[in-house]
Amino acid sequence: MSSLKILHINTLDSQGGASQVAMDLIHNMEEESHLLVMIKSAQNERVLKLKRNFLDLVFAVFDKISWKLGKRKSLRAFLSLDNSFNFTYQKLKKLKQYREADIIHLHNIHGGYFDFKALLLVAKEKQIVWTLHDMWAITGGEAYTFENENYKKGVGYTPYIRYYPLLNPVIDRRQHFLEKKKKIYSQLRNLTFVPVSKWLEKCFREAYVYNPFIHLHRIENGIDISIFTNQQLRTWKKPRILFFNFDNPFKGSYLFTNILEQIGSEFDLYIVGDKLNTGTTQVHFQYIHSRQMLSDVYNHTDILIFPSLAENFPLTVLEAMACGVCVIGSDTGGIPEILDNTCGYLFKNNSQEDLKSKITDALLSIENTRKKGELAEKRVQQQFTLKKNCREYSTLYRDLLKYENWNFDERETGKSINVADFFE
Repeated sequence: MSSLKILHINTLDSQGGASQVAMDLIHNMEEESHLLVMIKSAQNERVLKLKRNFLDLVFAVFDKISWKLGKRKSLRAFLSLDNSFNFTYQKLKKLKQYREADIIHLHNIHGGYFDFKALLLVAKEKQIVWTLHDMWAITGGEAYTFENENYKKGVGYTPYIRYYPLLNPVIDRRQHFLEKKKKIYSQLRNLTFVPVSKWLEKCFREAYVYNPFIHLHRIENGIDISIFTNQQLRTWKKPRILFFNFDNPFKGSYLFTNILEQIGSEFDLYIVGDKLNTGTTQVHFQYIHSRQMLSDVYNHTDILIFPSLAENFPLTVLEAMACGVCVIGSDTGGIPEILDNTCGYLFKNNSQEDLKSKITDALLSIENTRKKGELAEKRVQQQFTLKKNCREYSTLYRDLLKYENWNFDERETGKSINVADFFE
């Protein structure tokens, strides 16, 4: 049994890909792991809630009033203080799990609980691994910048200030935060960034905040194939389409809903999330918390429509594929690294016409579509399992701790060691 101790940190312990990745790691790795979160939902002894101080309580009172007034925006976000005055390092120092940890493993640290300057203080004491679930680490504050590439040019502004986690603050400090990230990254040596896709790794290397001493180590997401597995149930005659319908600007739901009634072939529609206001008959599920139930839903459908406008390396696509579902997904972010036209369908991002064409093709030849789903299942089993994911993180932890006592100043200036070679 390993003696390593890992403290994971994320905004939440439920909902969203980052939460699921963090929860999977603390429960499936041999290292002794805990997860520290701002908002705790699960009754789980391995999940810790970050304690709040007086200032946090003051902000919480204002937020509660704001929500009652119908304005779902935090005061911290409104004032662009999400990354300041959280006293993160002081809170961490009080935790036994922090003091004893060999590795601090960050996930999403946006959301109004983590001071960015705490990275410098933590890195003086610990090795840090930071799994990147979106683009926030390389932008002025956006989780995704869509087609905008200002993050490469050193320009902190994009048109997407109203989206989470920025939420349209009254004071726009994105340029300040972009410069701050660049400066902090230039000072850190005990920090390893883990992009989960080739796409995000490429974005990082091209970003304004990047420097040659930054350590990037890509580890792709994996899913639990003991839960998400093909139950071989697909004997029904009429094709079944599955669609997750949520009010999220990143998900591109309108691409499917706008063309739904234009699809000529017959099919049964399964909806998870917000019910559609349409004449199309639908089997409707609210948000599904149980992964076993989610696996069952996948296994009772043939096709998943996944029209996201911005994605990194989505677990939903992996889960559906593992269950033998043929995914029709947009060619954005890391999706093409998971999915291609041999085991599913890729359509041009933000193109309703191309999406409609791919859906029509899939419905006209349901047997071929189901064969694609079987190939998708095999691809996940070979490349994207939780077991492989955990093994790669465990190897990274041990490799980092081998070098933690090295003098980084000597490594940068000494003639016997090439820093660039070490980090490759």
